[in-house]
Amino acid sequence: FMLLYKNLPQNRLWKVLIIRLFLDGIAGLKFLFDGHWKDTLAVVRAHFYFYGHLGTLKRKRKKLKQNVVSMAYQRSLVTQHFMKGKKQFSQLNVTDFS
Repeated sequence: FMLLYKNLPQNRLWKVLIIRLFLDGIAGLKFLFDGHWKDTLAVVRAHFYFYGHLGTLKRKRKKLKQNVVSMAYQRSLVTQHFMKGKKQFSQLNVTDFS
């Protein structure tokens, strides 16, 4: 979550973050019902860690925003790597970035 918060463009940040937190919460509930207590605890701790460090993340995001123009790759890197055999960043299509 921390990398998402620091690096996603503002127009996508909250939509992606809320969906990911929600899905993570569902995974935590599944772990709980399956009796995987350590995994459930890990999810809960990760959420509290994220919420507890929002102030620090805001400062880092602001600092990064001042220094870097960020672009996001709009396709799946997993598909590009494993299915299309693209092993280097330079092999990605430039028009697939936004």
